[in-house]
Amino acid sequence: MTGAPAGGTSGLTPAPTYQGEGANQRQIAGFWWRVLAFVLDQIFVGLLVDFSLHSTNSITFLQGAAVSVVAFFLYFGLMVGLARGQTLGMMICHLRVVNATDRGPVSFNQAMVRSALYSVLLFVASIYHYTAKRTPNMTEQQAEVVVRHGLIYLALAAPHLLDLLWAAWDKQRQTLHDKFAKTVVIRTR
Repeated sequence: MTGAPAGGTSGLTPAPTYQGEGANQRQIAGFWWRVLAFVLDQIFVGLLVDFSLHSTNSITFLQGAAVSVVAFFLYFGLMVGLARGQTLGMMICHLRVVNATDRGPVSFNQAMVRSALYSVLLFVASIYHYTAKRTPNMTEQQAEVVVRHGLIYLALAAPHLLDLLWAAWDKQRQTLHDKFAKTVVIRTR
């Protein structure tokens, strides 16, 4: 083939890929930047959900949990999918979700898959709500019930917590929902 550079490749340079420890490593968002952006997003969405739920007096815990999960799914999915890979918290912290293989923009489908896995884990964590509360006059048997309920809640919340904490020890600082959607979060500044 004439005009092709030596080595059999076309004149186009390949898109950059993740190279482990190296030049691209410094672009990966640190764990604490991700935590800060996540906390900011939790505040934004939490305020919206709380404001909307307070206008309705007759809502059960499960209805409230479902509204919260749907709100987080739509917020994270639409913001990442439509707002250049950024939520409001990510914009403030100068972070962006990108495709893990070529560092290009995430597709809308990737953003929604990422958000869906996060939301499913959030729903599992919030689906179990115990109503027993510890009081000073509680019997030992009632206290044991409260402890059992708490342990069940922690067991259901464990996958969600593991998802979020995975970025603390992962080389690319990916959460499990990042790995599932093949995305990575980078620092843009």
